[in-house]
Amino acid sequence: MKYEMTKPALSATIGSNILIAFLIVLFLFITLSFISSRYYKLSISDGSLLIKSMFYNTNISLDKIDFDNVRVMNLDEENLTFTVRQNGIGLPGLKVGWFLKNSTKYKLYVTDRKSVVSIPTKEGYTILFSSEKASEIVTDLQNAKK
Repeated sequence: MKYEMTKPALSATIGSNILIAFLIVLFLFITLSFISSRYYKLSISDGSLLIKSMFYNTNISLDKIDFDNVRVMNLDEENLTFTVRQNGIGLPGLKVGWFLKNSTKYKLYVTDRKSVVSIPTKEGYTILFSSEKASEIVTDLQNAKK
């Protein structure tokens, strides 16, 4: 004789389908976040600094930038890690959004910790932007100051 197992309860089927859908959406979100990070752009024009990104755009007037402290930095050498995320994406290899470190507020656009432009503002936070051309960004900001 053969016997069949009873069918799972409807709630178990719905719960597992919701879990699978959630995991798919999460995977797509993470994938899209990493792919879109290639297209984050920093531009300096018309008296403002503009950073275009998928989630956290920044547009700040150049007169609100502390030009004396703009510099290129290596986050690993300075042992600068961000453990408190206020609002953003904090994945290994990608940090975008608002973070805190020792009660200092940062707006991060960081993928490569070794080549980061630090742009302190007079608004009480610092923008950190990863770029292979970090030195050029600092030079352009200093030229825009004049």
